Amino acid sequence: MKKRVLICTIMRNQAENILTWRNQIEVLISLCPEYDFTISVYENDSTDLTKEYLDTIRESFILRNIEYIIKCEDIGTQKYGSVWSVDRIRNLANARQKCIDQVGHLEFDKIAFIEPDITYDPNWCKELILAKHPEQAGIVPHIYSAWSLRSSSHPKESPYLYDTCATRQTKDDVCWNFDKESEWKGKTLVKTHFSDIDSNCLHFIWSTFNCFCVYDAEPFKSGLEWGFQNYRLNTGQQLIKDGDIDTWLDADTSVICEGFRSMSYNNILINTNCLTRHI
Repeated sequence: MKKRVLICTIMRNQAENILTWRNQIEVLISLCPEYDFTISVYENDSTDLTKEYLDTIRESFILRNIEYIIKCEDIGTQKYGSVWSVDRIRNLANARQKCIDQVGHLEFDKIAFIEPDITYDPNWCKELILAKHPEQAGIVPHIYSAWSLRSSSHPKESPYLYDTCATRQTKDDVCWNFDKESEWKGKTLVKTHFSDIDSNCLHFIWSTFNCFCVYDAEPFKSGLEWGFQNYRLNTGQQLIKDGDIDTWLDADTSVICEGFRSMSYNNILINTNCLTRHI
């Protein structure tokens, strides 16, 4: 019996990227015949043609016998840029959770979150589904991600790493620690038996997302949900009162890694060969 993967994507005003998103996923699926795939898209409050385009591409997935579930809502949320805001990060967490919940069942082995505004080579990124490198090293990955790059139009603070927020080397980091990068690469490298071009890419990490991230489905089946509060670490972002407990605002993509670790799903890995580029 084939294993099953749920691909989740949240969208807002992504009309110009939908065809690239679809084309990449179709190639990715064709390269992973060992798995059956379901695609779930949650969209809200778009003001462009995202809703229409999502419906238009339905037939393409149906012709390939790929289950395709979309839900579009107009709920009046504000659109934010890349800012620390309780409202923004709560909205993201809620959207990711809806993307899972709307499927109605969790009969999956893996759940992959793939952002709509990235480019990647499916021939490399199929590894995130197949997990051959961890298998070679005798590791069962609980969270397994790509390595994200910035495009020239989004240079910001790093010329190469896009996800400087969720990518954290140690349990004490609140973002990517550039000063310790060389140390991280040396200490976290997991050697595999693949060829030279392929063998120095697998690393343990504290948390990750990097635009293309594959999760073991079991924690979600046990009730883990996306959130925006870090109960363990003072991130210094914003204090949030949760009953009698003070928590800290944190990226939903980091909080989900904390949730996995709280349930003893600690094998969080990044593959630096699997490059994604944020458009």
